[in-house]
Amino acid sequence: MKKRKQDPRHETLANARRPVREDAKVGAGTGSKLTLELTNDHKIIATQLELLRASFRQLDGDDSSDGLFLFNRLGQLLREHFRKEQRLLYPLLSHYLGSSICETLSAEHAEIMKVVHVSVEGPTTLEEPAKQLDQLLRAHISTEENVLFWYIDVRSPATNTEPRDVL
Repeated sequence: MKKRKQDPRHETLANARRPVREDAKVGAGTGSKLTLELTNDHKIIATQLELLRASFRQLDGDDSSDGLFLFNRLGQLLREHFRKEQRLLYPLLSHYLGSSICETLSAEHAEIMKVVHVSVEGPTTLEEPAKQLDQLLRAHISTEENVLFWYIDVRSPATNTEPRDVL
């Protein structure tokens, strides 16, 4: 009996629907527990974004319910991550850098979520919003990980997220 070749979209979608393991942690590093946790979130979000891009490549730009599902999943992950940042990261950033940095991050979060919301609510094609979301998320994550998380790690002990004065 000849084995039927599986459509690669099914594997992509199966991976996207698999729940994210809570024990999936970033490898050993010098960062604080908080920044390692947020960086891990970024990796999970980046994986979902890659699944979204792969979905469009496999469909040759043709939108489907798979693309819509991936946008919804990404929106859910982003909402959870942004709430976590507001609850845990913003107090530290506000303490060290002032509230304006939190306002800037909140504006970026709102812009990102606007693209997700508009995409889910009904454009005729999802490919363009996916490209826009990719650009926004790459810039946002880069700023957080390469500037803000570094600064927090310098200011906070590796095992605690409480502010400390070292500089």
